[in-house]
Amino acid sequence: MLSAPKTSLLILIIVLAQLLLAPQSQEQCAAGPSKNNIEKILGKPVECPSRVLERLCFRSNETTLVTVQFNSSDRAKNIFVSDGCRGIHELSKLTDELVPKSDRGKFLKQPKFSGTGSCKREYQDEYECLSMEYWEDNCRGCVPASVNILWK
Repeated sequence: MLSAPKTSLLILIIVLAQLLLAPQSQEQCAAGPSKNNIEKILGKPVECPSRVLERLCFRSNETTLVTVQFNSSDRAKNIFVSDGCRGIHELSKLTDELVPKSDRGKFLKQPKFSGTGSCKREYQDEYECLSMEYWEDNCRGCVPASVNILWK
């Protein structure tokens, strides 16, 4: 049998562990970065291509287009990043800046890969607050790629 102080300490450790491992609240996961934060990283919005509706568009460089759909509180609910040549590695740097890993919630699932053995790859990361779908076409000299970030 454990003594009272040891039992109290054990209960405290269990409660703290549950708090640290508990899912983030829905409020914390409700939406992504604010419009102001996105503008700090990417600058002012640019004109969107005609096929892009109900979103604001940004450019991080000549080849990377970022389209963002905001909720009524000007928080991102969907961010789509695409580049015609630079590949997933470069886009991942930008998405990590826009949505730091600490803001994604707990990592839930290992990526689901498709296109194994081909030069086209798709995979998805599931987090507590959002999902991130990656696509890359490494069949040519340039490596077109995209990342779609969707909040739950």
